[in-house]
Amino acid sequence: MVSSGAALSAQQTLLTAWFIVGIIPLILQTRSFLKFVMPHKITETLVVPSDAVKETTNMTELCPALGLQMAQVWWNLETTHYFNLKHGRLCHLVSPQYNCHGRYVIGSERTNAYHTAPSSCANDSFPVDMFFYHGSIGFYSFYEEVAGTYCTIDHTLYGLIDGLGTFDINGWLLAQDTGSYNYRASYWYGTVGMAIWTKM
Repeated sequence: MVSSGAALSAQQTLLTAWFIVGIIPLILQTRSFLKFVMPHKITETLVVPSDAVKETTNMTELCPALGLQMAQVWWNLETTHYFNLKHGRLCHLVSPQYNCHGRYVIGSERTNAYHTAPSSCANDSFPVDMFFYHGSIGFYSFYEEVAGTYCTIDHTLYGLIDGLGTFDINGWLLAQDTGSYNYRASYWYGTVGMAIWTKM
């Protein structure tokens, strides 16, 4: 026969295990959902002005990034065109394996390499700001803004996610998007997401 003290201890252990395995992941999921559903704003230097001219000459020299290393994942990058603006060259990127479209701008002054960059990039890194929309199932895309460095040795962007969100855009419209100076949000993601949460 088990004493009441031991039974209480077993109940407490079971309750603690349930909390760790069940509730904490739910809290983390809720936090992630809220980050994605909140409106986001693209950094102004990454928005294409309405009078900007699309250019495609010498893209491999002027927009040399071939990859992105972020969150321990490799992303292939392909530049489709660019815009020469007062604050720098804004390169439009595509990552075909993840259905991503976005833009990046590489700074002109050398800087310390991002901590995930290889040691060979220590003296050959430049600051980079970028964002992309990652097409998803349904008519919306995930927004991710990245700050980091570009390494001229391996033509790779290294960075950390600096902003998250969602927006009601995908497919052809995503490829044509020039950005906006206003806040953006996905009403589809928010509505469907809330409907799923209320049924849980």
